[in-house]
Amino acid sequence: MTTTTPKAAPLGTTPAITSNTTLGRLLHTRIIQRRYPALTAPKVEPTIARQQAIENALSMALHYIRTTDTQQGIQAATAKAMRAVSMLKQACNELTIGGVTA
Repeated sequence: MTTTTPKAAPLGTTPAITSNTTLGRLLHTRIIQRRYPALTAPKVEPTIARQQAIENALSMALHYIRTTDTQQGIQAATAKAMRAVSMLKQACNELTIGGVTA
């Protein structure tokens, strides 16, 4: 009985996804990102992404206030402003270390 060993994937290419489940595909993506970091897109620094999200939420709230006079527009503006407030609160909580701000 002879057994053949599988060949390694050549450098620069990623193996095809072989899983049919969502969990399998997610795990496959994480494995590929760890094994082939140069082939995956670089991650944006979390603080910059958070700042952009906060600015976007505030800009959208102002846009809704300026362009609509309806109750739905005011509700949309309030929702965007509350989203910005919650992101700011989360950022402040992460910067707080033992009750003293860093």
